[in-house]
Amino acid sequence: MKKHTATATKNITALVAVAPTTPPTPPVPNAGQQCVLDACRGDRGAIGWIAIVMGGILFDEIVDELGEEGRQDASDAMQDFYLALCEARLLPPEPDDAIPWLGRMARECARQARLKGGAR
Repeated sequence: MKKHTATATKNITALVAVAPTTPPTPPVPNAGQQCVLDACRGDRGAIGWIAIVMGGILFDEIVDELGEEGRQDASDAMQDFYLALCEARLLPPEPDDAIPWLGRMARECARQARLKGGAR
């Protein structure tokens, strides 16, 4: 009887030694994608992140849309884009499409500015 108890205790101790102490954590979603989704809900911190990290790229997208002759109006279109995010007026993208979506929305703000007569 003692031999079986000692073996069972040894096996349980071995199992506990290899068992993880905390459950595995799920994978962390792409922070940039999550930030875009948060920005669409008007999260000012997320909008600030986009402005700092992506601002230059988005500005270039707007200039590409307006052309070099519309470069002066690009800052107005950029401001319209950030305002739309602050007011949560943009429908959020699919999570896997969040970063490319930013460029498309920036271009759309440029097109809207052109239609309003701001950019020629």
